[in-house]
Amino acid sequence: MPPLVLYGTNPVFLTGRWWAEGRRWAHISWIVTGEQEPPQPFLTDKHLPYEDISELATESYQQLRDDPAVRLVLPPLVICRGHVAFLRRWRRGGNTWWALTSRVICDPAPGPRHPRLIEDRAAAMDVRPIEGEGYRRVPRIYAGP
Repeated sequence: MPPLVLYGTNPVFLTGRWWAEGRRWAHISWIVTGEQEPPQPFLTDKHLPYEDISELATESYQQLRDDPAVRLVLPPLVICRGHVAFLRRWRRGGNTWWALTSRVICDPAPGPRHPRLIEDRAAAMDVRPIEGEGYRRVPRIYAGP
């Protein structure tokens, strides 16, 4: 997963960075939930000067290369137990399929928000696909009977 940064007070994913025109640039992505019912979340992105974002002390940024052609890819979105989440992988154990998902939460600590990514395991029946997302690239692990 790409690391989190703050864009203003909002947690977003830093999917790329590079140097151009004498300054460092960032490529960020975030989830937009949309206005329709039921919600149809989607990812959006933009690039901006690196000084417009704030790195978090809790994240590692070593996986990023200073190359405009290299971007980290986010997994597809799903709705899992009422939350928007990233579908990281499927795992079959016995006759049951499980989903490993990740979602961003903000710790309720006083002062500035402290966003972090949490992982969760959910039964396949608790995961709802989102129209327009591509799920073919999600790994499937067969653990046996």
